[in-house]
Amino acid sequence: MLIATILLMAVPVQQAEAATYSPLFLKVEGPTLVSVSEMNQYTITGVGGPAESGGNYSFAAYVTGSQSDFTGFVRPLAGVSARSTFLVNVTAPNLGQTMTLFINMTSTKGLDTERASTSIVITVVNPIVISARVVNQGSMGVSGVPVKFLADGKQLYNTTIDLAAGESRTLVYNWTAQGISSGEHLVTVELDPNGQFVRFASGGTLFTQTIFVGGNDFGNINLLMVMMFILLLVLAYFIYKRPTKKKKKK
Repeated sequence: MLIATILLMAVPVQQAEAATYSPLFLKVEGPTLVSVSEMNQYTITGVGGPAESGGNYSFAAYVTGSQSDFTGFVRPLAGVSARSTFLVNVTAPNLGQTMTLFINMTSTKGLDTERASTSIVITVVNPIVISARVVNQGSMGVSGVPVKFLADGKQLYNTTIDLAAGESRTLVYNWTAQGISSGEHLVTVELDPNGQFVRFASGGTLFTQTIFVGGNDFGNINLLMVMMFILLLVLAYFIYKRPTKKKKKK
């Protein structure tokens, strides 16, 4: 009698190694209050996932608005890199509303992949435009003249300007600060705070104007709808202070 013997050998199946990477964390940073049609930069940062030990991070971005005729956009729409930080530019729509920037990120190494998503809500407003036209009516050029923009005594913006003799420039600041209340506000433009280079024809270095900010409501979102305010400083002129020569005593 022939007896067939079948020998079964158990071959151990090699199990995939347990993930040793940390969970993927994603964040996006940038301004949450912007002017209509304004472009701003946002930073996308991912931490963790398989890519933290030598893989790649990739992202995809898109933006939506609360109005049906939304004209905002984001560039670039996607990217991939071994580094986990990306920069995108978001251009706001030409109408006040809210828009949302959505980010999807993937962390990959080999066959291991982990994904994360996040978003940031951005309020788009019509800003208070403060525009100051400054004229150098002197015979000499000046440089580095300080200029400050203030509202209700608080500094909004400061810069310096250079002007050749007879030259004029228009300085513009878009006021979109959080929490601008409705009602009257005192806007001030201050030229050369130390009185070193310039003054107005009146003899001072300050020009003030009271403006009124009105409120409007779009759905459940309060947006600032304000009149455009133009400050024309056509009477400003520059005075170049030269040291006087002392007469020698005989």
